[in-house]
Amino acid sequence: MLYLSEKQISHLRDLQKSNYKGKRSGNASALIVAGLADSVIEMEKIMRVLTLEKRNEIIDSATPIALDVYRRLVPVSKKIHYFSSLGEEKNKLGIGRTYSFGRIKLVRTYAYKITPGNLKRSIQVLSDILKKYKWKVGAIGPHYIKDRGEGVSLDSDQRYNGFYAHMVFGSAKAWRKRIVLKARDLAQIQVYKKMGDEARSQINSMSKTWWQ
Repeated sequence: MLYLSEKQISHLRDLQKSNYKGKRSGNASALIVAGLADSVIEMEKIMRVLTLEKRNEIIDSATPIALDVYRRLVPVSKKIHYFSSLGEEKNKLGIGRTYSFGRIKLVRTYAYKITPGNLKRSIQVLSDILKKYKWKVGAIGPHYIKDRGEGVSLDSDQRYNGFYAHMVFGSAKAWRKRIVLKARDLAQIQVYKKMGDEARSQINSMSKTWWQ
């Protein structure tokens, strides 16, 4: 199982060569590229000799770093917000209670008191809490919790909901661009370094006769 294709590894090696020949002088972005290339290539070599279980442990070791970076980018409101709505039974959010008033069609109601910091708290390690992310080790994002009901106060670590994350910047695409991709870029060097340290630690604790 390879984490990078041979073409990607070759490209990173080309970046290394060009940067170490002096082309990166005075160029901060080049320094970042070179540092990342070094870490990624080293990780790729180590990952080739580890079991899937060990690889997952290595990824998990760096997940807290990525989680912290992601959360720090999430904006926090300065005031309490209230979210409430009525709609048909098959509404997009699919949260809240269902009511029937005789011949009147079924409706759902949901009314949330959203305290400052709720969205930041809702950023969780999804692979730890959702079955559909079970095999996506290290997956991080807003945890959307269905059927919380009416009159919920999102005011603690146990009472949060990230269902409105895409609304903050107007769309899911905008959220991804301004938060998700930025978090990835800011965290990647720290993450790869941590994974590299953990991988080396695991390698050093093993009997080396089977892979050297």
